[in-house]
Amino acid sequence: MEHSLAVTDRQSSVGHRWARGQQEDQQRLHRLLESGSCALLRHAGLTEGMRIADVGCGIGLMTLRLAEEVGPAGLVVGLGEDDEQLALARDTARHEGRRNLWFEKASPYNTGLPRSTFGIVYARCLFSRLDRPWDALGELISLLEPGGVLVCEELETAPALPVTLPWRLADDMVFDRGSGISAPGASVAARLPLACMRAGLAHVGTTFAELGPVLPPSPRGLAPRVPPGLALWQVWARRPLST
Repeated sequence: MEHSLAVTDRQSSVGHRWARGQQEDQQRLHRLLESGSCALLRHAGLTEGMRIADVGCGIGLMTLRLAEEVGPAGLVVGLGEDDEQLALARDTARHEGRRNLWFEKASPYNTGLPRSTFGIVYARCLFSRLDRPWDALGELISLLEPGGVLVCEELETAPALPVTLPWRLADDMVFDRGSGISAPGASVAARLPLACMRAGLAHVGTTFAELGPVLPPSPRGLAPRVPPGLALWQVWARRPLST
């Protein structure tokens, strides 16, 4: 996938240690984000019977929630690269008796999943920890069925200026060059909306909210060391019904 948003240096997400952390870290992150993630997915069209791919699923906490949302008539596939995390995800699914999902080891650059198959492709804290995020973006877009929606969430630093108003469609807005959306130093999260538009997706939207003050403490009562300005970016975009 080629366009002018190439990343020359490895992007370092401020939420990296939660996204790739141990079980306790991922559980804390999931508790913080679950409600908002589900609201975003429903806004994107999440319904019973849908097929969903969760790319970069970690220990499968959101994958399991998605399987609950789509019901027995739906299907969810969780993809990850860590054998231990995938084994834990499979054990949890078996314990909960989930039969409408499975987990596979796969790269986000080459998922091995069938093209044009999924109503939603979901990725939490994925792109900002990849060396080649735009290659992965192309792979995830290829999995969408016509009319399907790509839904991404990233933990990154908040921008100096607003990117959009919440739930505002990118079709109706102008990307301000002064906001740093296309600047070389801009985060992957800040550039995702424009990358989706350039990849041919429609109805691109984004919103963000600073999260540092609301991150829950650990069970030991120790507050995590949160970088100032930590924000949750939510980006969604739809594959056109026809090209």
